[in-house]
Amino acid sequence: MRLTLEKERTMEQLTHQNMKPRDILNIIKEQNPENVSTRNTIYNARAKLGRIQQAGETPMQILFQRLTTVGFAFFHGTYGYDERVQDVFYIHLVSNRLWLAFPHVLIIDYTYKTNRYNMPLVHVVGVMSTSMSFCVAYTFIANEKEENFTWVL
Repeated sequence: MRLTLEKERTMEQLTHQNMKPRDILNIIKEQNPENVSTRNTIYNARAKLGRIQQAGETPMQILFQRLTTVGFAFFHGTYGYDERVQDVFYIHLVSNRLWLAFPHVLIIDYTYKTNRYNMPLVHVVGVMSTSMSFCVAYTFIANEKEENFTWVL
């Protein structure tokens, strides 16, 4: 059930156009009605494409690149002799402008052990004068210690 090289190129082009896997599959089946590919075939091919595009980069490099691409500002704290990343703080520039306009109420919450690195996620939410909330920032912290929360603030 592998895709041919031609179909992989079609899948790659359609993926870069943000087309959904089911739509990609429909187009491939329209081009060749005898094709027996399933949606999982498309998911597997997209995963393979992602691995190829990320070759040689660490997960942290990929994260920082994607945050930059979608308009986030981010900061990170390091520790140890090898300068490993300990904490990551990221904020979207639009959220930052909203926060500057409505800095009076902030709600800070965190969840822990919900990701593969078991790092707590700190979520900062602001409240507008119309009582609507908006996301201000997100932070992954290495430990639930006072200095980590101080760094977030």
